[in-house]
Amino acid sequence: MDYIDRIKQAREEKGISQRQFSKMLGLAEVTYSPYERRQRKMDVDMLIQICRLLELSADEILGLKE
Repeated sequence: MDYIDRIKQAREEKGISQRQFSKMLGLAEVTYSPYERRQRKMDVDMLIQICRLLELSADEILGLKE
């Protein structure tokens, strides 16, 4: 499982759709969905924002800490 899988799993466990998550991030769904499809690289600022929204540390998302 990689960081994209962990983000998607955490989002789904919280019952948040891709569309809702996009809005929470201040993005259009067409901007966010390529991250989960691995068609767009995520920068550090986006990762930090996602970690905050999902209430997970970067270590948890990156698989460095279970």
